[in-house]
Amino acid sequence: MSAFHAVAIAPYWKEISAATYADRAARGSAIVDVGIERVLSSLSPHLRWHASALSYDCPGGADIDIEAGGRGVTLVPSYLKPQPSFLDVAGAPIEIAYPIQRPRQELMSREPLVVLFGRTRAAVLAAVESGRSTSQLAEAVGVSISSASQHAAVLRAAGLVATHRTGTSVRHSLTPIGSSLLRGAGAVQSDSG
Repeated sequence: MSAFHAVAIAPYWKEISAATYADRAARGSAIVDVGIERVLSSLSPHLRWHASALSYDCPGGADIDIEAGGRGVTLVPSYLKPQPSFLDVAGAPIEIAYPIQRPRQELMSREPLVVLFGRTRAAVLAAVESGRSTSQLAEAVGVSISSASQHAAVLRAAGLVATHRTGTSVRHSLTPIGSSLLRGAGAVQSDSG
């Protein structure tokens, strides 16, 4: 599960969280404006609220009828679910996990860094993560040593990279801010692949 989460969920967590939060805010406003019955019917064309009962006409034919009995309903938005699901525990509110409408754009991983910094500078920031000399940065990103030095200088001025000189060797590493920025954005690809 951890390995799956690291590959399939974690790189896209910002987009998933933002879409889920937006759905919760919109449904909360809709409950106030039009009532829970209309909101429930908007979750699925097969979901209906009748007086104090919840009905779901399953496409496969195994319909669900849940008597609420004043327990309430908790709505749980899900980015990954294809259809609503229900949890009915005696004495607790009925939980309805439902699919949210996803944004039209693809999940982008570190693409925001590319938009903010440009592809090469974003690649330099990612390459600095493991600590490299200027010539190693140039080789990793596929640019000249002077270009790598210039990009490292701009990132250093922004507080994202620290540079340490040991004799004639110069080594670049991420600052805590640079590391946080990189972790929060996902994976970057360099121009060279």
